[in-house]
Amino acid sequence: ESDLKQNKNQGAMQKQEKLKSNMKKMGQKMSQLQQSMMQQNQMQTFTDMMKILDNLISLSKQQEELRKESQNMDPNSSAFNENAQKQNNLQQSLDRVLLQMSEVSQKTFAITPEMGKALGDAKREMNSAIQSMQNRNSGIATMNQGEAMKFLNEAASMMKGSMESMMQ
Repeated sequence: ESDLKQNKNQGAMQKQEKLKSNMKKMGQKMSQLQQSMMQQNQMQTFTDMMKILDNLISLSKQQEELRKESQNMDPNSSAFNENAQKQNNLQQSLDRVLLQMSEVSQKTFAITPEMGKALGDAKREMNSAIQSMQNRNSGIATMNQGEAMKFLNEAASMMKGSMESMMQ
C-alpha cells in the first residue's frame, strides 16, 4: 500500500513539474509575442510619422509655389480670389495633417507639443494670408505665406529629429 501511495505521489510530482515547465514555456511565448507586437506598433507609428513628414514637406513646397504666385500681383488682379482659394485648400490640407498628428500622438511621445505649436502658427499665418488676399494686399499676404512656410519647415525638422532619435 505504501508503494501505491509512493507511485501516486511521484506521478503527481512529475505532472506538477511538467505543468510548471509548460507554464514557463507559455510565459516565454507570451513575452516573445508581446515583444513582436511592440515592434509592430513601433513600426506602424514610424510609418505614420513618415507620412506626416512627407505631407509637411509637400505642403511647404505648395506654400512656396503659392507665395511666388502671390508675390507681385496687381491689386486689381482677379488672381487674388483664385490664390485665396488655393491658400484655403492648403489650410485644409494642414488641418488633415494636424488630425494625423493628433492620432499618432496618442501612441507615442515622439510627437511633441512644439510640433503642434509650429503647425498652429503655420495655420494662423495661412489664415492671415487669406485675409490679406481678400483685402488685395499682396505684400502682407506674401509675408504671411513665407511665415507659414517657415513654421511648416520647423515642424518637419522637429518630426525628422524625433524619427532619428527613435531609430537609435
